Amino acid sequence: MADDSPSLYLITPVITRADAFAPALRDAIQAADVACVYLRLAAMGESESARVATQLAPIAQERGAAALFADPRIAARANADGAHVFGQG
Repeated sequence: MADDSPSLYLITPVITRADAFAPALRDAIQAADVACVYLRLAAMGESESARVATQLAPIAQERGAAALFADPRIAARANADGAHVFGQG
């Protein structure tokens, strides 16, 4: 029989530092069945965003959750699972 219980889609607060946010991310994805985490990064340069993303994406992925970022370039650099793209309207 398939397990049809729901999984969670987590949306983080705006993240400025990976080291400061990593423990909260670990706690959150261990507390429930999380399918996906949209990691919202603060406005920073592309290199810094990629560094933060590269540190955080594996934390979600190690627990089987997809890691998403708003910027597809950052998602690609972090080997994330995709990008959360906002529509116009």
